Amino acid sequence: MSKIPYFGNKKMAQQAQLVNKLANNMEAVAGAYQHFFLNTWKFDDKEYLKVCNSLNATDAEEFLMDLRKVDLIREGKIYPHGLAKYFMLDDIPAINQDFR
Repeated sequence: MSKIPYFGNKKMAQQAQLVNKLANNMEAVAGAYQHFFLNTWKFDDKEYLKVCNSLNATDAEEFLMDLRKVDLIREGKIYPHGLAKYFMLDDIPAINQDFR
């Protein structure tokens, strides 16, 4: 609607373009991952556990393998920003430092 004369303004037109770009990118991503979304998967973590148990203290600190130590609240806050930056393929302003 922002392209129709007398409706909207320049800022609304820019926002509409951004939303259209996001929608197109998300549609492309959904198509690319459709196989993974629509099929059933069985995961075996035996090898992962072997690697986790074989790490010495230095390696365990360097390579965070224990997912119980991941700050899921922090990751949940910054994840949408990363998705937007990746899928929009634009420079997006840095997120608030409170998330780090």
